[in-house]
Amino acid sequence: MAWGFGGFRHGSKKKKKTKSYDSWFERHSSEQLKTLLKAASLPVSGTKSKQIERLLQCPLTNIYAPEIRGMNMFNNYITLEQIKARCREAKLSPGGSKFDLVLRLIENDNDANIRSNTTPSKSNSKKRSA
Repeated sequence: MAWGFGGFRHGSKKKKKTKSYDSWFERHSSEQLKTLLKAASLPVSGTKSKQIERLLQCPLTNIYAPEIRGMNMFNNYITLEQIKARCREAKLSPGGSKFDLVLRLIENDNDANIRSNTTPSKSNSKKRSA
């Protein structure tokens, strides 16, 4: 208890307000979101909310979105330990921040999707002999 202007004050410390986020993406700056969008080959323009919307709709990125402390309210929620395990399975470095790990996985998954879509089919790769 302390004395303040105008008399006695109850409590001298202000309580710190904490933000609550609906998704992990909301904690990041627009520049960080653009990095994730580029890694997933998604458009980077628009407001922060539009960028988050794109990340939430993309199957490569939406599993990283849920972040509810102490609760698993989502079926497709992935924990930090699971993210690290996925990095090890993909032979990627499991060190760094969660953002770094997620970025590595998105880049790796997107590269794998691109490679599988550009592989020539057997019928096109055979040459006709004359």
